[in-house]
Amino acid sequence: MSDHQIVLRQEKAVEPADRMIVMIMDAARDKSIDIDKLERLMAMQREMVLDQRKVLYAEAMARLQQKIPLFSKSKQGKNSKFAPFEDIKIVMKPILAEEGFSVGFAEDVALRTEKTFTLVMTVTHKAGHSTSTQRAFS
Repeated sequence: MSDHQIVLRQEKAVEPADRMIVMIMDAARDKSIDIDKLERLMAMQREMVLDQRKVLYAEAMARLQQKIPLFSKSKQGKNSKFAPFEDIKIVMKPILAEEGFSVGFAEDVALRTEKTFTLVMTVTHKAGHSTSTQRAFS
């Protein structure tokens, strides 16, 4: 047996946004860099982070959509049959969580009328990106 050990180290991939923050920190220490350039670098870094969050959201959404089953339309509505929300929620909650999604609902009170209300659904990914959609109900 040898007195020497071989240590394997897995290198973490450096994301472009991480490289940008290092560049910003270097620029902040450099007295010759003016504040406008530093602010532009910071704005670029924010945009890169937002783009990265959108990519993570899209990748997770693509995986999620492959897992969504067909739901039985077991309830009769005014004009057609539908799958009850409770049935959908029971099935979807663990699938959403597995991919890092949460879903929230809220009413858009500004669009409320005597005959309709508007429900807004927001899907948020754990990386921070979210999308919203709305539908009016009467």
